Amino acid sequence: MSDIRIHGPGCNDCDEEHGEHGERGEHGERGEHGERGERGHRGHRGHRGHDGRTGATGATGITGRTGATGITGRTGATGETGFDGRTGATGATGPTGATGPTGATGTDGAPGFSVLLWGLGIFTTVPAFVTPGGTNLAPDVVNDLGFPVPVAGTLRNMFARHNVAGGSGEVATYTLLINGVATALAVSVPTGAVGQASNLVDTVAVVAGDVLSLRIDSVSAGPNIVNAKITIGFGP
Repeated sequence: MSDIRIHGPGCNDCDEEHGEHGERGEHGERGEHGERGERGHRGHRGHRGHDGRTGATGATGITGRTGATGITGRTGATGETGFDGRTGATGATGPTGATGPTGATGTDGAPGFSVLLWGLGIFTTVPAFVTPGGTNLAPDVVNDLGFPVPVAGTLRNMFARHNVAGGSGEVATYTLLINGVATALAVSVPTGAVGQASNLVDTVAVVAGDVLSLRIDSVSAGPNIVNAKITIGFGP
């Protein structure tokens, strides 16, 4: 209990002693509730509590319907070229294609060239005629060893060769005749040595059916073993 000071009237600042506190009386009856006061202002919001633990995963729901296809996006930039792959196995051979059309006819080739040959082994009489392709002589009769040409052409490049060094050195002259008439195609070769000569300058034209013969002339009849071969080119 606190001290109680009683001041009487007309006492200014009296300094009197006071007695001891008396005993506290009993509580009085509780009075009726007073009218409810006005609602107070709302208090400040408290701090957020800690997150609770994650609950168990629920069952998977039913798959929904597929949505509509979206708009195609823009084409991206072309990427870098990759490495070449391994070569695959060779495929089966396809069927043969149809034969193409025949090509144009080519130009004619160069005309052919034939060689006429006469031959003799020994001559003992002159003049005489040399056998075509042979080794014998005939007397001085122009048509005994003559032969006809089958087509027209030109005679050129005459060669005469002695393959044996027989004789005494006299010259043997070989002359081509056409229908018994001597032509400019003639070659002279000395006897007594192996050797040959040619006439690459003169040419003679012939027609089909002309008769060719080859005559040998010499200063001495011999005998002269020469084993001679005479060739003349024949072509267009």
